[in-house]
Amino acid sequence: MFVSEQIPLHAKHLCTLFDGDFSVQGRNRRDRENMTICFWRDWLIDIEEGECSPVTLEKVFGVYIWSLNSASTGIFTPSRNSVPS
Repeated sequence: MFVSEQIPLHAKHLCTLFDGDFSVQGRNRRDRENMTICFWRDWLIDIEEGECSPVTLEKVFGVYIWSLNSASTGIFTPSRNSVPS
């Protein structure tokens, strides 16, 4: 029987799932988008460290997978490299 080792999910894995569709550099909107990205990454790190229980990285990933099947808007779009084949 062949069994693969389960690799734990980390915040850095979820950060690579999204590409930013940013406004032009130097615009106020771009500054807010950059702050949003920082908050997103900090939140993922807080989840990974157990500071946002009962939210887990696996639950966040589940929402990401669910969103692949629905129309969503915002500055985050799925990275072409992250869509499961």
